[in-house]
Amino acid sequence: MGAFLDKPLTDKTCDSQEANGMRAYSCSMQGWRITMEDTHVICTSLEGNEETAFYGVFDGHGGTYTSEFCRNRLLPILLSQPEYKGKDTTREDYKTIFRKGFLALDEELKSKQSENDNDRSGSTAITAFVTPQHIIVANCGDSRCILARNGNAISLSTDHKPDNQPEHERISAAGGSVMAGRVNGELAVSRALGDFPFKANTALPPEKQMVSPEPEVLIIDRNEEDQYLMFACDGIWDAIPDPQACVETMNQFLSTLTVELALEHLLDLCLEKNSKDNMTVVLVLFKNAPKLDEKIVEEMLKKKEEEIAA
Repeated sequence: MGAFLDKPLTDKTCDSQEANGMRAYSCSMQGWRITMEDTHVICTSLEGNEETAFYGVFDGHGGTYTSEFCRNRLLPILLSQPEYKGKDTTREDYKTIFRKGFLALDEELKSKQSENDNDRSGSTAITAFVTPQHIIVANCGDSRCILARNGNAISLSTDHKPDNQPEHERISAAGGSVMAGRVNGELAVSRALGDFPFKANTALPPEKQMVSPEPEVLIIDRNEEDQYLMFACDGIWDAIPDPQACVETMNQFLSTLTVELALEHLLDLCLEKNSKDNMTVVLVLFKNAPKLDEKIVEEMLKKKEEEIAA
């Protein structure tokens, strides 16, 4: 059977939260993989900073330990950084918080994993703080975040792949190599949390290791045309790699289905497009999000009734 099941597990786990004019939904499916290694976080209102939210998707590999650790510990570690000042935190503060917080989490994870020598797991992370004025995205790996604005897709992250020139140069400088698009012929991402066998050069700081835990941070101003944010693991993006195509597909689903069903349809579509990975998506709807078109729904129901009658 190898790394895959004989047939995919298509049961889906969905959840939702609402606060401050934002509605956040999640949907996950194990798919063809033997285990479910994705995790996610939805926190629509931070304590003491109620108008700010935090979201994240963590795509684990080599086991579930790291992705579960990220889900449980990343936000508390970020909020413990001295630069975090609640409602007075600036956009530049958040940038520092992300960088220091990711490195601190990786160090804490390393100390925990040393207690379990058999664990070699790692995880990507695509995360964001959403304030009333800004969206601050931190990415480590190849999960992605896109913003739908007035029907257009805006990519808010860049994949960290070993073939990318700056990543390739860092890997080589740390004593590694890139073979078949993988670090030392093994790992398909050049930045991740965990994966400590690729961080063993004691002469180098964490961000200079073959696999770096340092996130890339992007800040964008919010505006009235923002419709939604989508965070997803590569099980989604491998099937629908074009961000604009993904937005158009989601807009079509959202106009004819409830949000939960729209996300379930998205995962089923990715499965149909031969995605073999775990799939997780977090969708954050703003006030300008596409609305369910009742006229279209009525026409669809009428057509279905006619087909049944025939």
